[in-house]
Amino acid sequence: MKEFVKKVLERVPLRNVIVFSSLNDFDCNAGALFQYLIAHGYDKKYTMVWNTIREDSGKEYAANPKVKVYHEDSRSILKRYYYYVAKYFIWDNHPLTKKRADQLSIYSTHGVPPLKTTQGKISIDSVADFALCPSVASREWEAREYAVSADKLFICDQPRNDYLFRPAKGYLNPLKAQISNYTKTVLWMPTFRTRQNGENDSTAEYYLGIPLIQNREDLEQLNRYLMENGILLIIKLHPQQLITNESTSDMKNIYFMRDNSLDGKSFDINEIMVETDAMLTDYSTVIWDYLLLDRPIGFTIPDINEYCIGFAVKDPLRYMPGKKIYEKRELYDFFANLLSGKDEYTEERRVICKEMHDFTDDKNCERFLKKFGII
Repeated sequence: MKEFVKKVLERVPLRNVIVFSSLNDFDCNAGALFQYLIAHGYDKKYTMVWNTIREDSGKEYAANPKVKVYHEDSRSILKRYYYYVAKYFIWDNHPLTKKRADQLSIYSTHGVPPLKTTQGKISIDSVADFALCPSVASREWEAREYAVSADKLFICDQPRNDYLFRPAKGYLNPLKAQISNYTKTVLWMPTFRTRQNGENDSTAEYYLGIPLIQNREDLEQLNRYLMENGILLIIKLHPQQLITNESTSDMKNIYFMRDNSLDGKSFDINEIMVETDAMLTDYSTVIWDYLLLDRPIGFTIPDINEYCIGFAVKDPLRYMPGKKIYEKRELYDFFANLLSGKDEYTEERRVICKEMHDFTDDKNCERFLKKFGII
């Protein structure tokens, strides 16, 4: 029966259908492209189908007949139909495999090029017809790490970076208002050390997977410093990080973000970046995004020698244009410099930003969609 249905569907002409998949559902680059199409009325032309990870995703689109949401485990006949008649598959994390040769599968990426090595772990060539690349200078790097033919890479910055050039929406205002002596907001985005399946990318162990934080006492000490200086710290935990059920609600100046929502409002993490004054990270590709804001970045890398999966470049420190933080004392120095306005890395950021971004505007969604004749 399955083969019969397949043969029938393969004969149906392709329709104006786009299938999407993203890192956390409706976010990242696929999410930004979807939002652009909705905002510009292209749901009148296209049926947009989402392959989701979470059971409750997409409720806000339930009233739109041109938006279809199916969980990745769904065996719906209608979902199968859409997969066979879709003209485009756009994904940024979980690969969407096309069903027919005349369809297009486009990897919009969730951060490129990777600073952590991915050789032998990721192969895009077999599933994607095209993949986004942010600059000519990073083309060879991305092709090598993602095992993808260089001629499949098209130059376009990440669609989600469009948010960085637009006015802030004030998502963090309620949190800032709770701090009477508020001065600065810092976004901390550590990459994962221990995966959900228990595998370790680093031999170093940290409380909640946060570099430099060895125990709850360290976190409480940090919170006291932030309270004394009016700093709001948003810690965005990586979705792949194994997290224990530790209570952190008593940390007055530290807000832990486990998904892309606040007070019932969903957003892309890049929309939060706009509302911050500085970032802390380590080996994550969010470095490239934040460079476009030209604001201070601190790199918490105490385990750089214990990071066992390795790096995609010989000198990863060159691609960390900011304060290198190996000890807790240096973390507090980073906050002190932010408060005083001391910023020694503007030129380093400028050089790396120019290398990693051929486009620095809010036209990436438009650029991407025009490239493939979608708009």
